[in-house]
Amino acid sequence: MANKIDDYLIAFGEELGKEGYSIVKAGLNTFYKAKGEIAAYTIDTYMNIRFEIRLEDFTYEQERLSKEQKESFYENINARQLNFLFELLEKARTSTYDLHAKILARLYSNLILNGNLDYHESTFLANISILNDEDIYTIYNFLKNKKDVDDFNKIVMFKVSNFQDLNTYNKCLLY
Repeated sequence: MANKIDDYLIAFGEELGKEGYSIVKAGLNTFYKAKGEIAAYTIDTYMNIRFEIRLEDFTYEQERLSKEQKESFYENINARQLNFLFELLEKARTSTYDLHAKILARLYSNLILNGNLDYHESTFLANISILNDEDIYTIYNFLKNKKDVDDFNKIVMFKVSNFQDLNTYNKCLLY
């Protein structure tokens, strides 16, 4: 009896899968019927609007700088600075997370202000894509509430109280 029920459930699952596949395939065929033009237009439009919104963060950060700071940076820009600029904008454009765009905008401001990104900023730029919003909030809360354990060595303890904190800690060790 148990084998018949198992066989029935397997057959039912397969039929459901075929029906679900058919529905998805019909939807995709409709969506892509104009040889992908409709989908490409929709995706491009969405990405452009999202990037425009994210550029507002960059504009806000830039407006906090003086005219002289901005002019000095752009008049003397070099290849390394141009590469940093491109990466900041590209990562802001393609990131899943809006919080990334806000952080990248702040790095953009620091780049203009200082003419370069320091080691920690450039490392963060290179590795920001491995962190999600929850990781960033965890790191922020840790840094906000950190306490030096040893004043001489400045050893800081990262308290791991759950699996998410452990994952965040491990991601930080990667870079």
